Amino acid sequence: MTISSFPSITADQIAESLLAIPAFLPITVSTGYLAAWFANLHGFRQRSLVERIFWSIPLSLAISTIASVLIGRFLSIAAVVVFFLACAALWLALLGRELLHLRRSGRRWTIGWHPLGNKAMTLALLWIAVVILSLVDL
Repeated sequence: MTISSFPSITADQIAESLLAIPAFLPITVSTGYLAAWFANLHGFRQRSLVERIFWSIPLSLAISTIASVLIGRFLSIAAVVVFFLACAALWLALLGRELLHLRRSGRRWTIGWHPLGNKAMTLALLWIAVVILSLVDL
């Protein structure tokens, strides 16, 4: 077996992987965001947007996995899809409501890149590159 027998990464494969990322947002962000927001986990509602997202991802992975298995086992796969679509719609509505509330009160949304913004951005971009390159041949 030679190294030339392995397919190379093409721009089309990378573009297709990038187009698949939005499909995973309902699973990787929304469920954890909603659970933490409704429970106000560790003052979730008062945290910056970046902190909320950093909390949401691991929570979503745990909640989405458990919810998918339980809903799929006792109901159906279609019910799992409906659950995630409902979570995504509720998440977007909640973000819109928060943004509208901030605009009406004259405040700005605290993004939260300080004090470790550049380091966090570098790590996030590095992780995104690793994920995209690992998705290419799957």
